[in-house]
Amino acid sequence: MRFGLIAALALGACGGMPQAQVNGSIPLDSAQAKYPDLRTFWARSVARTCGPNNGVCHDNRQFPDMQTASGLLDAVNKRCNQIRDDPTTIDNLCEPLGDSIQIGSFSTRIGTITPLPNAAAPTSLAITTKDAIPAGASGTVAIVRQPPNLPKVVLNVPSGAMQSATAHTITLQYTPLTSKTAAPAPGGSLATFLLPATFTPGDDTQVELGDPNGDGVFGADLGGALIKPGDPLKSYLFLRVLSPIAVGPGQMLTNTAAQPSSEAQMPIANFQYWDVDNDMVALWCWISTMKADGSNADGPIDYAACDTTTMPQVMHQDGEAITFSSVYTNVLQPSCASCHNSHTTQSTTFYMDSLEETYDVLLGIRGNGPTENKLGLPFVTKSDASKSYLYLKVTGDPSITGAKMPLGGALPQSAIDDLNSWISQGANDN
Repeated sequence: MRFGLIAALALGACGGMPQAQVNGSIPLDSAQAKYPDLRTFWARSVARTCGPNNGVCHDNRQFPDMQTASGLLDAVNKRCNQIRDDPTTIDNLCEPLGDSIQIGSFSTRIGTITPLPNAAAPTSLAITTKDAIPAGASGTVAIVRQPPNLPKVVLNVPSGAMQSATAHTITLQYTPLTSKTAAPAPGGSLATFLLPATFTPGDDTQVELGDPNGDGVFGADLGGALIKPGDPLKSYLFLRVLSPIAVGPGQMLTNTAAQPSSEAQMPIANFQYWDVDNDMVALWCWISTMKADGSNADGPIDYAACDTTTMPQVMHQDGEAITFSSVYTNVLQPSCASCHNSHTTQSTTFYMDSLEETYDVLLGIRGNGPTENKLGLPFVTKSDASKSYLYLKVTGDPSITGAKMPLGGALPQSAIDDLNSWISQGANDN
C-alpha cells in the first residue's frame, strides 16, 4: 500500500478522535500517516525534492549528498557549509571548533588568519583569537589541533617568528614559517598550513579556523550542525527549508558583520514534490525526538513524543508542486465525492471513498477508466492535462461527451489550476 494510513485523512470530517494541530492548522496525525519513518520520508519527499533531479542539487558531487537515505543519515551531527570555497560565506551555525594557538601556558582558539600587507607577498600573518591575550604573555608558541578521539597535534612555531601579541591579535613573521625543516606541518611548511593557496573546509592539511567569516562570533559555541539531534532550530537543514535565512547585524546564526541580506530558502531548483506543511512537521518531529548520538534516526519517527508547540510557521514559496493529497482534500473530495462514492444513488463506477482508491483509479492502477470516453483517454495522463479525461471533463472541453463536471456547478478557476498543475508536474502520488 503506497499510502497506508493516509486514506484515513479523508475521514477526518466524519468524526472520530480530534487530531493534534500544529500552529493551529496542520494535523500531526496526517504527517505521521504520510511519513511514519525516515525511509518513507526520504523516498517520498527528500529524494524527489532535494535529490539529483535533472542533474542538479544534492547528489554525490554536492554537499550534503541526499541521493540515498544513508546520505541523509550521514548528515546527522555533521558540519554544514562544507563545500564553500570562500570562508567569509560560512554561516556561524556551520563554523567548526577551530584550532588553537598557544603562548607558553596561555591557549585560545584561532578565529581568522590574514596576510599582511597582502596575499601576493605576505610579510606577516595576523591571527585573531577568541580570548584576549594576557599582557606579557611569553613562552613557546605553537598551533594545537585536538581531533575528536585522537591524539593532540602540536605544531611548534619557530622561535623569533612572533612579532606582537596585543588584545585579540597575534602577528607572526611570515618568512620563518616557510622552512619545511624548521616548522614541518601537514601539507608542507607551517606557512602553507596557516595560509593555504586554496581554502577547503575540513581539510586536515590546513588550519581550521574557528571564525572563518570573521564576524567575531565563534560559531561552534552555538552548538549547531547540519542535523542537530533534539534541536531543529539548531539544524541547518531544517532552517534552510523553513524560510529564507537572514544575514547581517544581529543575525547570530549566520553572519553579524555582513550587509543585511538573506540566503535563499531551499530548494532553489526543483519543484517541491512534497506536501510542504506535513513534510516540515515530519522533519521537525524526526529531529526533535532524535537521540544525541543519532542511534534512533533510521527508524520510526516518534510522533508521540514530538512537541510542535514551538515549531515556526513554514514559508511557502514559488515552485512548490501541487500534491495529490491537496488535490484530493481541497478539490475532489468536497466537489466530487458526494456523488462519486460507493453509497451513492448516482450512476457512476468511479468511487472516491479514499485517497488511495481515488489515485489508483485516476492513474489506471485499478478500475476500467472513464465510461463516456469517445477519445479513449485515461482519467489522467501524467504530465499532460490536455490528454487527461478528468481535466477535460471539469473544464467542459467540447471534445468529451456528457455533462461538464461537477454537476452542482463549475469548479473555481483556482481548483482547475491546481488540478492542471498536479497533472502537468507528473501526477505525483504524495
